[in-house]
Amino acid sequence: DELIQYAAKFGNCHVPTKFKENTALGRWVSTQRAEYKQFCKGEKSSLTAEKIQRLDSIGFAWFMSL
Repeated sequence: DELIQYAAKFGNCHVPTKFKENTALGRWVSTQRAEYKQFCKGEKSSLTAEKIQRLDSIGFAWFMSL
């Protein structure tokens, strides 16, 4: 999994949206963050509680600080 490879290389899951080394991963992470916000608001989302739990278990960064 590309996210796990990223975490192994960088020591975290703080993938930037415009990650030059893997633009597809950056877009995917950005989509997951947007879906998470919708899920938290109770809106329609492709994320499930199980998917959120799996991403949490590997240290997924739901929010990025500037």
